[in-house]
Amino acid sequence: MYSQSLVAQLVRWFLLLITVLVVVHHCTPLQQALSAYAVDGGCHQHNSGGHTAPSHTNPASHTIKVTP
Repeated sequence: MYSQSLVAQLVRWFLLLITVLVVVHHCTPLQQALSAYAVDGGCHQHNSGGHTAPSHTNPASHTIKVTP
């Protein structure tokens, strides 16, 4: 196993993250696929018709809006 410094590992992970973000930003089919996956996953599900209740209840996925 190779000995690597923490700084070198962090730099490599940072460069990988930047590369992935640039690729996703400039690749429209990939953006559409990811957004479709988010909608299908229920995170950004649009209710149609008279169905207003969520299909599942997960308290961690709901946000509380506080108005001043």
